[in-house]
Amino acid sequence: MRIVITGTNSYIGDNICSYIQNANEEFEVCMLDVIGKKWREFDFSGYDAVVHVAAIVHRKDDVSWEEYYKVNAELPEEIAKRAKSMGVKQFVFFSSMAIYGVEKTLSLEKSVVSDKTVPNPSSMYGKSKYLAEQKLLELEDDNFKIAIIRPPNVYGPGCRGRYIQTYKSIVLKLPIIPKAFTFVRQSVLYIDNLSRFVYLLITDKKNGVYMPQDEFPLSAVEIMRYISEALNLNKKTSAFFGTFMYLFSFCSLVRKGYGGICYDSKQSHHGEFDYLIVSSKEGIERTVLYGDKCYNTGL
Repeated sequence: MRIVITGTNSYIGDNICSYIQNANEEFEVCMLDVIGKKWREFDFSGYDAVVHVAAIVHRKDDVSWEEYYKVNAELPEEIAKRAKSMGVKQFVFFSSMAIYGVEKTLSLEKSVVSDKTVPNPSSMYGKSKYLAEQKLLELEDDNFKIAIIRPPNVYGPGCRGRYIQTYKSIVLKLPIIPKAFTFVRQSVLYIDNLSRFVYLLITDKKNGVYMPQDEFPLSAVEIMRYISEALNLNKKTSAFFGTFMYLFSFCSLVRKGYGGICYDSKQSHHGEFDYLIVSSKEGIERTVLYGDKCYNTGL
């Protein structure tokens, strides 16, 4: 098979490319830079699938809605149309959990995304991704399959998001781990599990909407405990000190640290795909121990 991955020098794109090439020597993978207009000269004929990773994610600098819309909604539609016209059979689009508009919370009921949760994006990022989904699904037919992936927090060595590395800095500073809000969980997805999922999605020529995650969502306490064990610190958890987290639950830092958003397990049970090749514990250990590895990432 021949595959195009958009998003040159992106963390997710580069890892997917490496995984596919290592998993099957007969697969040919091409990384396509879609910044600017030169990509419009690319010949998609002869390729079996396009994996669209390129996007503007949450940015601290000011980004207008027009730019989010242009890059996250219009661009994938343009690429998909060109690919379809040249005979590509499958388009894999990286959307986001943000399309649901669920904010990180300390409430168990409000933090779970189930099959009854209706997409209602609140951020410009989430809105642009959801619009892209709708545009792409309009292009789908029997000869052009659309597969949409809505991943939660992706982590791994060198990940730009530094989700796990932020918890690492907290664990290093605290003498113990305050035990609180263990019922609130966060869905996460290790990069190798995600790469495996995409590989299987392409190999089986699937379409549909998918929400992969690690074997189970994690509480903040579990994440910090795994980090502590990986660093051979073996710090104890304390329910007593955890009471202070409850007392200061109104604080944004507590909500950010202990809050969560997770997929209901049924949402991520894609039985036809055996994509969980690395446990959360091992994934966190790898991220903590090799997290300073540098990537020039576009995501």
